[in-house]
Amino acid sequence: MTKNDQHTFQAGVEIQLQGVTKRYPGASEPAVGNLNLTIPAGEMVMFVGPSGCGKTTSLKMINRLIEPTEGRILIDGEDVTNKNPTQLRRKIGYVIQGGGMMPHLSVGDNVGLVPGLLKWDRKRIRQRVDELLDLVGLDPAIYRDRYPRELSGGQQQRVGVARGLAADPPIVLMDEPFGAVDPITRSRLQDELMSIQSELNKTIVCVTHDIDEAIKLGDRILILEPGAQIAQYDTPENILAAPANDFVADFIGAGSTLKQLSLRRVNELSFDHPVTARIGEPVADVEKRFADVGENSVVILDDRSRPREWISLRQLRRHTHVPTPDIEVQTIDHRSTLNDALDAMLASHHGGAMVTERTRYVGVLSYDSVTEYVRSLNEQAGSGS
Repeated sequence: MTKNDQHTFQAGVEIQLQGVTKRYPGASEPAVGNLNLTIPAGEMVMFVGPSGCGKTTSLKMINRLIEPTEGRILIDGEDVTNKNPTQLRRKIGYVIQGGGMMPHLSVGDNVGLVPGLLKWDRKRIRQRVDELLDLVGLDPAIYRDRYPRELSGGQQQRVGVARGLAADPPIVLMDEPFGAVDPITRSRLQDELMSIQSELNKTIVCVTHDIDEAIKLGDRILILEPGAQIAQYDTPENILAAPANDFVADFIGAGSTLKQLSLRRVNELSFDHPVTARIGEPVADVEKRFADVGENSVVILDDRSRPREWISLRQLRRHTHVPTPDIEVQTIDHRSTLNDALDAMLASHHGGAMVTERTRYVGVLSYDSVTEYVRSLNEQAGSGS
């Protein structure tokens, strides 16, 4: 998506829950009891807590998939408890675990489903589908006409995010969106969501059982006790630094210094810049660049500036032209956490991790940079500052 496209997206709006309660027949206690909460416009707020605490019920009352028993829900100052629930849901994005795709519809038709219900014309729907597939990192020409069964779990989840954004809703609700994918894919999807949010500034409410995911993604975290009683509602930094009570401290768990690594982003540290080479470039031309820097490794880029491999000069000299790598190299996004960076470094034999921004190469984060940062955190903790 180019900068010129950004004006086509609607930014987020404020959500207020005022005395929202949900009672189920026959239950002695309410599932959600008198919840009062303000979710600022354009922020990502994470709902976390133990099983049965009411976090998913609270989320689903925002778009009235579950009707509140009492209370008011204001979206951009308007009470939506009196609106038509079907019309309300068409203006609120909803992303669930696994993507929730219709198996008999193509990817393009899945993404374009709600715009179609809103009577958008076909050309506008087609443009939006292609725009959003590109935004979530799926080439429209390749994926638009595929069916869910032809996609990996991570790809299906990307389509689910695209579908949640399709009608340009100011609000997107997410219910354990990345819970069904492997850890590496989960981390990449989290990075993608952060990059998308930095461009679109939607109001995103996300339920997760994973406190580390909440710390990584959230502008604010809502920690709930059973009955959807608020244990603490604050920024990740403040929750880690000053848990409101023993319940929150226990829920966060030990290792607060390590958890600080989930607050810090890769782009907050400086990058190294090894020699780069383009696929197909004469190796002799690449060698000339080494004379100035005194290094012995090279990052290979494709024609779209995506990193494809990180090899030694000795390996490169076996060829007359820079070869096309036959493996997929692991990278981290510039918005990744330092925790993610350390995980990537453990899988690398270079002592660093290649960093990208919207798939384009921007540099290398070294292991020494991260360990030096961790050392400074420990020193600060030891001095009590």
